[in-house]
Amino acid sequence: MLTLLSFYDNFLSMIIPSKPAGYLFSSGQLRDLLEHRKMSLKDEIGSLVDEKIKELDEGDYIKEIVSKYSLIAPEIRPDDKVIHEKKETQIDVRHDRSRDIRNRNRPAYVGGESIKIAIPFIGDPTLWNFQPSSFSSHMFRGNIVHN
Repeated sequence: MLTLLSFYDNFLSMIIPSKPAGYLFSSGQLRDLLEHRKMSLKDEIGSLVDEKIKELDEGDYIKEIVSKYSLIAPEIRPDDKVIHEKKETQIDVRHDRSRDIRNRNRPAYVGGESIKIAIPFIGDPTLWNFQPSSFSSHMFRGNIVHN
């Protein structure tokens, strides 16, 4: 897992200088991540010299490569969701273009409700940061917490 996180951090710093905080699917395109991983895999295998290849145990090397470059798609477990907090709050809507707000430089609050939920999932958490080929134009906020 350390390899994956290191790989992910290096890739992220190359494609996006500063990821918007708290937004899911906002670090770039998933296809770019997958293409970069594929090229890295090809480069790693291509850089092996003949002497090194002869020394390798084929089965162990395959396991190492698969472990390093495999990704497991996240699968949510909605039946296990937990509502942590539900409360009344004030929501700043100054950037909502469908509202008639005269001064968008100051907060414009309306009453609303804040609900914090946790939805467990299995799979690779880094994939929540990359936009799939089919997506909504809505920006989703969330924090991925490792347990």
